[in-house]
Amino acid sequence: MSDKDKKAGEKPLKNKKVHVTVRPHKEYAPDQREYSRRVKEHLKEEIERVVEEKERDGSDAQFDAADQKLDEAKKGVNGDKVREIEVQVEGSREDERGVDERVSRTRKVKPGD
Repeated sequence: MSDKDKKAGEKPLKNKKVHVTVRPHKEYAPDQREYSRRVKEHLKEEIERVVEEKERDGSDAQFDAADQKLDEAKKGVNGDKVREIEVQVEGSREDERGVDERVSRTRKVKPGD
């Protein structure tokens, strides 16, 4: 099946960007800031990797893979040090008419939920 015959959700994201925000419970506590920074770096790498792996399956699969990786990650994050994790995956894809459209998905989760 060529790219022109696929629906919008079956086409891969172009110009992908991943934004990750990790908020510590206490902004002024250096150990919590450092822990949050490490979680952010690791999570961003992991989400970028799974989004890239799912490129052949289309943008909907890429968004779903990012959601699944976030759900896995929140279970392993210390809820005493991190208050909230926010992940946004964005990019563009062609719709059925062949016109590029901007799409994004943002999720906020609390560790340990």
